[in-house]
Amino acid sequence: MGKVTSILIVHDSIEDQSRLRDVIERAAPGVAVIACTGAEAMSVLERQRPDMVLSALRFADATCLPLLQARPVETRRAPFFVLTSGDDDEIALEALRSGADGYIPCTRLAPDLSATLGLLRSQCEKELAARRLSLFWDRTELFFRLENDPALVPALVEQVVSLINQTGFCDEKETTRLGIALHEALLNALYHGNLEVSSQLRQDASDAYWALAEERRHQPPYRDRRIHVRVSLSRHEVVFVIRDEGPGFDLARLPDPTAPENLDKSSGRGVLLIRTFMDEVVFSLGGSQITMIKKRTPAPANAI
Repeated sequence: MGKVTSILIVHDSIEDQSRLRDVIERAAPGVAVIACTGAEAMSVLERQRPDMVLSALRFADATCLPLLQARPVETRRAPFFVLTSGDDDEIALEALRSGADGYIPCTRLAPDLSATLGLLRSQCEKELAARRLSLFWDRTELFFRLENDPALVPALVEQVVSLINQTGFCDEKETTRLGIALHEALLNALYHGNLEVSSQLRQDASDAYWALAEERRHQPPYRDRRIHVRVSLSRHEVVFVIRDEGPGFDLARLPDPTAPENLDKSSGRGVLLIRTFMDEVVFSLGGSQITMIKKRTPAPANAI
């Protein structure tokens, strides 16, 4: 939506309809669609997607509340403003609680509505510019140097997943898988890399694993180690590079997590998920660095 072109007016007063139409035509040239009842307004919303809705608090068949609550989901991005006259304050407050974006007093109809339309038009122009700018996006890179704090892992994953969602790199399922792979790699770098806590302790179903990890977080040399993270996202692939400052490990000694007898073991579970969800996985620097690559899957030729 680059500009305000369609505004739905829900009002059963012909005089007020005319006043609203005049203000709209002066402030933001476009089409004013009139509905006299909530049922008519709902019909318009189901057939069209107006850029804005201006509604009286009351009209012939109901209040504006059922319209607010039952309007189609795809129309809910359109700002919905109610018109107040000093009466029915409770309905106005309920409308705001039900999703209305604001209210315009009828006593200040011309100046307030003109200002609102101007603000909306400016916002629409910014959104259009942002969408145009996204067409020229090529690559985003993030770099982190994390302390050994487990709370930082989900926060980093959430930020990266949000970025992937914004770019539309892949669908929701694949984005979730990427988040899981990144999460597992970070935990491996934290617990097995920097803190050197063995997975065997987790397999023993005791608190020793977590107790040792917490203890080492505050002891040298473990506490001084950092996790280095690079995320490189382009139109064609996403690359995660995670490096810890631990002594590394011999990958050949890691039990095969795909073997039936090892599926229930903690050791190797993260590596199994990573290899399953990513297209390429490379360990380097003596096992202290992992590079994970996911290629963008081309859309089907017949996709719409």
